[in-house]
Amino acid sequence: MNWTPLDEAYIFHHINPNEYSGNIIYSPVCIYCNFMTSIPLMGNLDGGSFRRCGRCRKEFRAKIINNPVSNFINSTRHLKGTN
Repeated sequence: MNWTPLDEAYIFHHINPNEYSGNIIYSPVCIYCNFMTSIPLMGNLDGGSFRRCGRCRKEFRAKIINNPVSNFINSTRHLKGTN
């Protein structure tokens, strides 16, 4: 049986590296109550994409505030969905 090391078990690869360039920046604004302050739940593993609001204490997946690379739409226009 192949075991996954604990340090690697919760690393998320949820962003296509060709979609955004550089470091991904996540919005700290709560998606439920629009409070401006939240804390990352696994900041060193996922870059802060999962956060907890400082006011309502709900956990959420933060929105990406980076701009996508300029040619992402043009380079993927020919692809079709599989569903």
